[in-house]
Amino acid sequence: MQKELSTVEEQMRDDEAEKSKVLERELEEMAEAMKDTKHDRESANTEKFMKVAEKREEDVQKAMEEAREETQKKLGVMQQEIEAFARSQEAEEQRVTGEAAQYAASEAK
Repeated sequence: MQKELSTVEEQMRDDEAEKSKVLERELEEMAEAMKDTKHDRESANTEKFMKVAEKREEDVQKAMEEAREETQKKLGVMQQEIEAFARSQEAEEQRVTGEAAQYAASEAK
């Protein structure tokens, strides 16, 4: 009976030791999984940040292109206004020169 009791106690100790090893392994696996999860989360955050940064860069590039196009349009309009003003000044100068010539001719008579 004493021998059976010793065998049972020994078996229980062995079972407890095995359970401890299993639990220790499971804890290590859980810790590793948590590290992987943290790494995955950090990677996901980095990817998300990069996507947001790329989108913002695209938005900035688009806004700059739109501003450049608008500036070109305004410059084109200003150029046309300058050319029109130059033509009107030239026409006015010719008119004044013509009137002066007529006046000089009438004074010469």
